[in-house]
Amino acid sequence: MSNQIDTTYTPKGKVATALALYQQSLDHFEQIGETQGKAIVLYQMAAVYSQQGQLDRAISLYQKALAANRDIGDDRGVAATLNNLGAIYARKGEVKEAITLDQQLLEMKSGIVDEKTVAVSLHNLASIYAQQGKVKEAIGLYQQSLEIKERINDVRGKAATWHQIAGIYAQQGEVQQALALYRQSLEISERIDDVRTKAGTLHEMAGIYAQQGEIQLALLLYQQPLEIKERTDDVGGKAATWHQMAGIYTQQGEIQQVLQLYQQSLEISECIDDVKGKAATLAMLAKLLADEKREFDKALDYLQQSLEILSNRTKLISSWYWRRVGTAHHRSRVPLTAECVNISVHLLTTSPIPRGGDSDGFHQPSARDGRQ
Repeated sequence: MSNQIDTTYTPKGKVATALALYQQSLDHFEQIGETQGKAIVLYQMAAVYSQQGQLDRAISLYQKALAANRDIGDDRGVAATLNNLGAIYARKGEVKEAITLDQQLLEMKSGIVDEKTVAVSLHNLASIYAQQGKVKEAIGLYQQSLEIKERINDVRGKAATWHQIAGIYAQQGEVQQALALYRQSLEISERIDDVRTKAGTLHEMAGIYAQQGEIQLALLLYQQPLEIKERTDDVGGKAATWHQMAGIYTQQGEIQQVLQLYQQSLEISECIDDVKGKAATLAMLAKLLADEKREFDKALDYLQQSLEILSNRTKLISSWYWRRVGTAHHRSRVPLTAECVNISVHLLTTSPIPRGGDSDGFHQPSARDGRQ
């Protein structure tokens, strides 16, 4: 069973057609009692739903595929499905489940799980540890993954792992080393036409250049992954890129452009049920409306929606709010000040994300989230 979630995109506009055909095949295999065919179709359908950001639906289908593969003793199918289930749980921020699935995969007998799948699982575990701040452990696992990929000449996998190591260096401030690794990843991705990793790498490079003040280069680089995501119907990726571009336009004072990009990002987050992305975008909209438009009531409304999504941050911000504006101020319904919104947004966007929601902010379904 091929690991289609890693590399395959359903062309834009053909998702519904593909799913309809898969459903016909699934009905046929169920009628004739063909479990292997059923497992393959369930797996492929799950991959499409995962690509579309419908993660709960994808999990349900992968679990059915897993059960079918176990029924017929297809260990390779079990391994591939465990890998992809782990990927989705990591995207949802359900780290314990993701680690458990990756460890189950690594514990399977040698010979059942091929080396490429082991390399992918090591890469995925490394990505989880990197998100938890366990940098040393993450780099060690990435290196193990790279060694296997070198041995089996998995150039696509090497590009993805270099991308992730580059991200760690970027977070540690080693910008030039990060850019060098991103360029290696980009060169391979372009050579083998891996649009997924290419889009993610361009996105991350653009972010680095934006931080360095090279605004025009950053915007140019953001345009390229945006075109790829439009072509492949990667709606979650488009939301991530729009959000980053909005940050640049904010610095340039192009407020109407910023509002449009945030609204587009918000619509997608709602469509694909990206709750953390929605919360963060609402918070940034609140800040923008307070700072630039002086629309404090509307800003407060957006901020409250954001707080309701990330409920276990509410106490922290509410406590500050009550100390700052006081009960009498609140009762009088005086509009929230820009300072109040700004500090609330800062607390919202910098305190740790509670596990069990979505994964890492504006989800970029690419090598950025670490999964292969």
